[in-house]
Amino acid sequence: MRQRLSTVSCGFYSIIVTLATTVSVGISAHLIGILHDMGLRRATLVASLLGVGQSCARLADALFDRHLDPLTLNLVATSITAVAFVVGLSGGGSIATATVFAFCYGIGNGLSTIARGTVPLVLFEPDVYGRIVGILQVPAFVLGAVAPVAYAAALEHSGSVAALTLSFVLASLMAVFSAALIIEFRRRTSVSSAIDRSR
Repeated sequence: MRQRLSTVSCGFYSIIVTLATTVSVGISAHLIGILHDMGLRRATLVASLLGVGQSCARLADALFDRHLDPLTLNLVATSITAVAFVVGLSGGGSIATATVFAFCYGIGNGLSTIARGTVPLVLFEPDVYGRIVGILQVPAFVLGAVAPVAYAAALEHSGSVAALTLSFVLASLMAVFSAALIIEFRRRTSVSSAIDRSR
C-alpha cells in the first residue's frame, strides 16, 4: 500500500540517492587510481570486477526479487557497500582483499541502482511519482558533478585511505538513512491502517 506524500520519507530518499550518487560517481572516476595507490600492479584487472559484481547482483535480483521488498533491498545494498569499503580499508595492498573489495562494491552498487528506481514506487502515488522523484534527485545531480573533484583532492592529498574512508562514511550514512526510511514507512503504514479501520 502506498502512502500519502511524506516529507520525512522524501527527505530520507533524497539523502540516500544523493549519497549513493556521490559515492558511485567518485569511485567510478578514481577506482583505478585508488587501487594503484594501494600498491596493486593489476589495478585495471581488479577494477573490472566492479562490473562483474554489478552484473551478478542484477542477475540475483532478477532471480530472487520476490523475496525482498524495495526498501529492504535498498538497506541490503547500502550495507554491502559500506562493508566493501571496510574490506578495502583493511586490505593493505593485498590483491585478494582488493578483489573482494571491488567485487563486493560492484554488488552493492548494482543493487543500489535497482533500489533507487523501485523505492519511489513504494513511497509515492503514480500521479506524483515523476515530479517528486525529479525534484528529490536534484541534489544528487549537483553533488554527482562535484564528486570526482572531491575524490581527486582526497586521493591527491592523503591517498587511497582518505578516498576509501570518505566512501565508508558516506556509505554508512546511506545504510543508516535506509534503515530510518524503513522505520518511517512502517510507522506511517501502521497509522494509515489504524485510521482506515476506524472509519
